[in-house]
Amino acid sequence: MEVIEGGKSLTPKQRKFARLVAGGDTFSGAYAKAYQADKSSKSTIQSEASRLAAIPHVSASIKALQADKERLVRTDVAGQRSWILDRLKHEATGDNPTSRIKALELLGKSVGLFDTTQVLVSDKTRTPDEIERDLSSKLSAIVAAVSD
Repeated sequence: MEVIEGGKSLTPKQRKFARLVAGGDTFSGAYAKAYQADKSSKSTIQSEASRLAAIPHVSASIKALQADKERLVRTDVAGQRSWILDRLKHEATGDNPTSRIKALELLGKSVGLFDTTQVLVSDKTRTPDEIERDLSSKLSAIVAAVSD
């Protein structure tokens, strides 16, 4: 048995249920697998699964397992990102010019060097007539400049 905060321990079936839920199964699916409840009705499985998940030490175990899983995923993603950046740095100093250029481009993108997002600013204080007059004035100036 596994001891959880408060001195409560999980039975093997509760532990299996918690691991299945933390792994992504629904309460009902995890309950059916952990308790071999294939012959039980769907409503019985649902109510028993909800009851089991509401037990404080079972709920705490599920949350702890989910937090562990999330930490591992974050660590793995950070590790992969670090490895990729290291490989790009290596390629950026390599002998192949094409690889060097592509690696430098990707490194630049990773630090936002080539940010191409544009921000449109709306001027809601002008009326449509004012905007039309401004555009006409600007177009007239462009036409006059081209005509000269």
